[in-house]
Amino acid sequence: METLREILMNSSAADLEVLAEYQKELTKYQTVSSQELKISFLINEIRHNGGNTFANLIRGNGVEYDEIVRDVAKHLKVNFNSQKPPDTDFLELEIIKKMITDEFSKMDPAQQKEVLASLGAENMDLLKVSPVVLAGLLAANLSGFAIFRLSAIAANAIARFILGRGLTFGANTLLTRSLAVATGPVGWVLGTAWMAVDLAGPAYRITVPSVIHIALLRQKYRTTRQPQCSNCGAPVLQGTKFCAECGTKI
Repeated sequence: METLREILMNSSAADLEVLAEYQKELTKYQTVSSQELKISFLINEIRHNGGNTFANLIRGNGVEYDEIVRDVAKHLKVNFNSQKPPDTDFLELEIIKKMITDEFSKMDPAQQKEVLASLGAENMDLLKVSPVVLAGLLAANLSGFAIFRLSAIAANAIARFILGRGLTFGANTLLTRSLAVATGPVGWVLGTAWMAVDLAGPAYRITVPSVIHIALLRQKYRTTRQPQCSNCGAPVLQGTKFCAECGTKI
């Protein structure tokens, strides 16, 4: 699995600045001269903000990113074995899924139907959609490019609420179209979820959006290492004859 440094070293300048904004240190970050020093600055800030005052005094350099993700997961009551915690990339996605499933029941029926439609389950009876069922739908839709897309939708929705603007994704037209969901049903859910996090205290106002943004950067880095469809930009497996997202011949 990729290290935090590896992910950040392969991220765009714009994506790194978003992360610096979440640490409340954009101005200081912009004064750092080299890319390598900028990455080290971000990692130190993330680790520092991830630990409470006592932990920082004891450990000196704050806490490791893996521990920050586990702490966020525990705070959001993601169900996992703390004695044998799963991989960090798995927990990042579980955090996003948990924020969606927790807020689903608080939405009105019209909003719930739009969320289900975005997951390809528009005909499902709302009375039968429990948090467990919704989590199952999310899991069923999380494979390949769908993982990247959900991470992007979540990170974009959170950025809109915190920074007042969405993220940019260059020439990836399929992803750009998908982000319309961030201002629709999934955006509503994540916006409500973020407001709950925002009231939980200053530490989580930094760590939660940071973890969600890094989850996106991880998935973005992974997709750039795969062959991509020339039409929609979705990653394709070697030997595939047609794109699974848009049907274009490879």
